[in-house]
Amino acid sequence: VRSLFHFFFSSSSVHSFIPIAYLSSRPSSFQLAGSTMDSVDYEYYRNLTLMFFLEKLFEKKPRSLHDLSCQFGTKGFSKEMRQIAGGSQSGLRKFLSQYPSLFSLEGDSVTITQATVSDKHSEPSRDYAQEAINYFKHKLRQYGVGTEVPIKSLLGHRSQAPPEVRHISGQHVKEFKDFLSKYPEEFVVKDEVIYLKEYEGNITSRYSEESEVKIDQCATNQFIHFLKEKVEENSPIPIEDLFSLFRDHFPKEKWSTLFRTEQDFITFLKIYPHNFHVSPHAVHSVSPKPSPISIMKTPIPESSSLSTPPPSNNSVNYHNNLNNNQTLKQRINKVVMKMIAENTEKDKGYSHSVSNGLNDYDGRESLKYESIQKCKVVVSVRESAQLVDNFISLGKPVGFDGEGVNLGPKGQLTMVQLSNYNGEVFILDLQTCPNIMFDGKLKYLLEHESIVKVVHDCRNDSAVLLFQHGVHLKNVFDTQAAYAVLQFQETGKPVYKVKNVSLNNLCEMYGCRINSLKDQIKNVYRRDQKYWARRPLSKDMIAYAAADVLSLVPKIY
Repeated sequence: VRSLFHFFFSSSSVHSFIPIAYLSSRPSSFQLAGSTMDSVDYEYYRNLTLMFFLEKLFEKKPRSLHDLSCQFGTKGFSKEMRQIAGGSQSGLRKFLSQYPSLFSLEGDSVTITQATVSDKHSEPSRDYAQEAINYFKHKLRQYGVGTEVPIKSLLGHRSQAPPEVRHISGQHVKEFKDFLSKYPEEFVVKDEVIYLKEYEGNITSRYSEESEVKIDQCATNQFIHFLKEKVEENSPIPIEDLFSLFRDHFPKEKWSTLFRTEQDFITFLKIYPHNFHVSPHAVHSVSPKPSPISIMKTPIPESSSLSTPPPSNNSVNYHNNLNNNQTLKQRINKVVMKMIAENTEKDKGYSHSVSNGLNDYDGRESLKYESIQKCKVVVSVRESAQLVDNFISLGKPVGFDGEGVNLGPKGQLTMVQLSNYNGEVFILDLQTCPNIMFDGKLKYLLEHESIVKVVHDCRNDSAVLLFQHGVHLKNVFDTQAAYAVLQFQETGKPVYKVKNVSLNNLCEMYGCRINSLKDQIKNVYRRDQKYWARRPLSKDMIAYAAADVLSLVPKIY
């Protein structure tokens, strides 16, 4: 038996298996030639019989029932095994048919049943490498026939690929280049460029990224000054007339890098709302308003400057003589006093850093209390519909944010937070009541073109709304995009090169309370990807969600 099992499990031609259930199932007793066989003996002989026929089928397959029944008289086939096998050709058929996972019978032909690892519900195996090849071939074809493409440019398309393609193709340039080099029949990799094998010998061009447009800030200021004068002289002035005056006054080479069409010109004017008010067909002047900040920051002369007369040669000589007349003791005292003052400041800073750890806990608890007091969780269609009607009747901007599982095109939105100008927050629990989106009029509010939705970085929120609920988010004021425009106005840096700013950083800039639970909840979410799908909502979840929209309106907006 040991040698049979060794043969069975070591044979390279084995493609099937014996289920344990077949080898272990047994009746309590078995009648053999007028005597009762013990169940252990029955199992032993039954397994020998099964292994005997499996061995014969491994040697030659398929075999006929007649051929197998002729093996009853061979050496090693005992009378107990013959009795279990049925003792005849018809009995053998009946015995083998009891084990369809081992033997397949078609007429008089017997073969070993091939094991399958998939069923009707399983998906066919995927070749991820081939998927990646097809994906990047498609991207290369988009550059045009016979075009060499920098590997870095092709790597830029990796972020849009499915996760399997991103994983197998490598994250960095070197890994990506090594992956492409494995398939010389598809790609030709030369130094830092790549092209399709089918284009070999027919390379006509090389793709190069658009060079960075350098914006002349001095010229931009001239444009703004000229346009502002014309608008103030003839406010309101039609957009076409203003554009015509501008083109006649400045040479095309000077402004063609900023805008080329009338629509580009309108966009340029909209970037400076403090100078121009752009309506659909005309441009209006904007009357300057006194800035409260400038009033508050009126310089107050220092007492020292009031009492000190203008310096003169005589006074300088006087101070020099005074310093020379100081004794060594006075100089030492001055140095010592300076060191004591510096050490005192260091001690204050140290004590402040030590107390920060204690204050963080108090800050989080305070944030929880205040956020929960100002927040209401909506879990019914009726409440949601009333809330939406109230927002629309007021007509004021609404703070908006969403939480969920893997927010994005393939994610799940589980809750939506809305805030108003009164500092109130409403959490609409879509996980508990999905009908809030349609019957509760949430979709109607999000697509309403007259209500401004103030949101920070709406990319993932808008994607999950579109793909999960078919909602097209409209009239959005994205504070992250607005920050990029402000940076362009102040520094001239293109908006696409401005680094993304976090909501907490914006809160610090504009004096709003930051969300002190941010890091804590992010750590929890990394460990539990379905954190925002858990119910009931905890105090931490409510406080975090509410704090994210409390600062959006009216302060940051």
